[in-house]
Amino acid sequence: MYHIAICDDDYEFIQALEKMIRQSPSFDERMIFHEYSDGRRLLEDSDFQYDLVFMDMQYGELDGYQVASELRKRNADFVLAFCTGVQVPQAEHFTVQPFRYLLKDDAESMQRYICDLLTEMKKLNDTETIFLPQGGTILRFEPDEILYIERTKRGSLIHLNGVEPDKVPCNIKLPELYTRLKENGFEYPHNSYIVNLRLITSITRDTITLINQEELNISRSRADCFKERFSQVLSIR
Repeated sequence: MYHIAICDDDYEFIQALEKMIRQSPSFDERMIFHEYSDGRRLLEDSDFQYDLVFMDMQYGELDGYQVASELRKRNADFVLAFCTGVQVPQAEHFTVQPFRYLLKDDAESMQRYICDLLTEMKKLNDTETIFLPQGGTILRFEPDEILYIERTKRGSLIHLNGVEPDKVPCNIKLPELYTRLKENGFEYPHNSYIVNLRLITSITRDTITLINQEELNISRSRADCFKERFSQVLSIR
């Protein structure tokens, strides 16, 4: 999925922009839109990892640059487009790395730039980097850094391979993490944890051994499904 945030106090502009995106040759049905009327609401929705953000330059208390600066602190890897009617870009605006400036009254150039923005967003997402929200920040992992994730009382605990610290708490529940990470090759061998199938070195009837020599149990109820998924991943890696 691609998550696109549009932050503007003009609802008609938001609707027009979404229409342009849907009409773009680079549009993909996996694109999900998130609409915000001001920057504060966008920042409050901190559990979302956005791939592309369209940001109005002028609001009330917070301007577009201030909001973008805070977003960059949480996640450096999204594509940013400033939308403006009259405001001229200032030198400080470039510190938040906008990919494009869109002039609201120039529909022709907006349509052209939207295609560029969607292409750039897809290019960045071709990598398998895993992003997970944690409080007001975003945790970033390469796929082979996560060994497994276990259920905890208040969320989950991420066990890492060759990284310090080797355990990182996460406030997302295990079922939601599984939904997010299934396509990255994670599966349940047991109700208490999901495992990175690509980091398994051996498997028996009721045990798996990970690349760090740690052993985990396979529950009877999960065994058949787990071993089928493992075979699928093994055949393509």
